[in-house]
Amino acid sequence: MQQIPNGLDLGEFDPLPERGTFRAHIGAQPHEKIVAYLGQISPRKGVNHLVEAFADNALPNTRLVIGGNDMGALAEVLAKVGDNAPIHFTGLLEGRERLALLADADVLVYASTEEVFGLVPFEGLLCGAPVVVGDDCGCGELIAEAGAGLLVRHGDISGLRARIQTLLNDAVAARAMVNRGRKYIIENLNFDKIAEQHCALYEDVLSA
Repeated sequence: MQQIPNGLDLGEFDPLPERGTFRAHIGAQPHEKIVAYLGQISPRKGVNHLVEAFADNALPNTRLVIGGNDMGALAEVLAKVGDNAPIHFTGLLEGRERLALLADADVLVYASTEEVFGLVPFEGLLCGAPVVVGDDCGCGELIAEAGAGLLVRHGDISGLRARIQTLLNDAVAARAMVNRGRKYIIENLNFDKIAEQHCALYEDVLSA
């Protein structure tokens, strides 16, 4: 069996939005770090676990930004949000606004489960955001292969918090992961490369 991943249009990320644009939009303070989630708010995406990782000021001087539309889990997520929790819900983000969030994120979290692939972590890496990704999804396999981020088990709240802290506290390691991720994406996930793999697969099938 041959697996061909989804591809990315690298031109969409050149140029990126000016850094600081999204921070200014939400009024983030200069000392605040931004941890971002971008995607549907559904039960298997683990957004509720991400919110719990921020409980009781466990990640001080850090703001969680959740961008996405409600797909049946927003009520559960909101029930876990404390009165003073540093969490900002944006609703659905599209186009350059989406990239502006990724460009300003100090860490991007995509702790989903049973995900066939998922492009968001790769989009984050192209925007310069180090990533924490679920360990049982297709994108997690590629992130591990590239050495481009940290993996976490779905539902492991303390593990998720620890991985976020690792990336926030070790800028050198985080930057190295981003650089490896960008190199991997450019070499393996660009549209031309993915198209070549599809053509080769069709040719193999037709000649069989």
